[in-house]
Amino acid sequence: MATNRWWGIAKPVSQVVLIQVGGTVAAGQLYTVTINRKPVSYTATGTDTIASVATGLQAALTASGTPAEFQEVTWTTDGVSLITATAATPGVPFILTTSASGTGTLTSNTAVASSGPNHVDAAANWSLGAVPGPGDDVLIDGGPDLLYGFANLAPTAGSPIGLLLSLTYAAGPPAYNSLRVKASFTGSIGLPVWNTGNSGGFSTGTTGYYEYRARAFVVPTGCPVTVGEGDGSGPTRVNLSCGSVLSLVVLKTGTRRATGGITGGSAPVMNVSGCSSGTLSAAGGDIGLAADDDTLTTTLTTVSLSGSAAVAVGKGATVTTLNQDAGTVTALGAVGTLVIDGGTYVQAGGSLTTVTANGGTVDYRVGGTITTATFQGQGVTQNVPTLQCGNDPRGKTITNGSFIGGAVLADPYKTCAFSNPLTFDAASLAASNLGPRMTLTRT
Repeated sequence: MATNRWWGIAKPVSQVVLIQVGGTVAAGQLYTVTINRKPVSYTATGTDTIASVATGLQAALTASGTPAEFQEVTWTTDGVSLITATAATPGVPFILTTSASGTGTLTSNTAVASSGPNHVDAAANWSLGAVPGPGDDVLIDGGPDLLYGFANLAPTAGSPIGLLLSLTYAAGPPAYNSLRVKASFTGSIGLPVWNTGNSGGFSTGTTGYYEYRARAFVVPTGCPVTVGEGDGSGPTRVNLSCGSVLSLVVLKTGTRRATGGITGGSAPVMNVSGCSSGTLSAAGGDIGLAADDDTLTTTLTTVSLSGSAAVAVGKGATVTTLNQDAGTVTALGAVGTLVIDGGTYVQAGGSLTTVTANGGTVDYRVGGTITTATFQGQGVTQNVPTLQCGNDPRGKTITNGSFIGGAVLADPYKTCAFSNPLTFDAASLAASNLGPRMTLTRT
């Protein structure tokens, strides 16, 4: 087993793509270059030649009104048949496709591949002089951001690599022995959903675009991942696309970066997607489960929180069992069983099936059904669990429920229906708020 440490020392190289106009030109033919599903085209006239088509298409590609993705590329032509697309910023890659209608042709090939200090697929950026491979202990404890080339690390077939780009991977990822991101690394691993101009080439007034490049470091199934150990403030973005089984421990992360653009706000520092089972243990940090993009999914068997950890369960995420000793959880996805001893849990969407609470607050803000709610306090002066149903006006249901030991049911507006009679002891009945008027049945 060898440690392969991220260095990020590769020299920046601008990507170059050659676009060749060919075939026979005829009136009405469309010559199109597409980036991120956005086309820029030139329509041939009856007097056009291959040379004038190349010149006309190059002019369209450089026009001020072209989408932001095209502004990250410099477009030139030889005036004969060739258009050259060159990355405006060395080391920032782009992906384009070409097409032509009728008897015209428009082909492209990459003459120079993008590379630089932010490319995970550049061998020079790793201490072993090779990209991470089978048996490596992958270590990220400093260096520049890891932003590009994730799709070239032989990741899992079908893993999501971008929001709008429909690509799948052909091979399984290398079987890393481990992946560690230490707190001394304060940069980014991966790209945000919304690109506000990572090459700095946008024109005035351009807001950006949904990212189409691979956004996440791909982790092989079962590979132990640790984030935030040691001294330092921790990373400010970690996107992981995982194999079928995740094994993740988070001790610390940095603070969120604003996402900007039309998405607004910010996303959790860490975002995990792709797995179908596994565990997350968090003693600190800001973690999202498929939380920065509603098109992503992930499933975890067990999530355990303590300390200052904050977890966002995204719309496409499912957690079988969530154990919360402290910290905060905001859930838009599905949580099967919640066991909470402290902290705050907010169900803002999705579903919550079973709750066992010995402390903390469960803020239930959906119009759904809790099948079993067992809230047991340790006396009114001790850790008192609370089920808060008053922060959302929608009707909700508790099928079976028990509130004892001073545990609180807060339902001041009577939004909650009871399929079966709830159990209260005197302390919990006195502490609860069931609305201004109620009917009791003694058993």
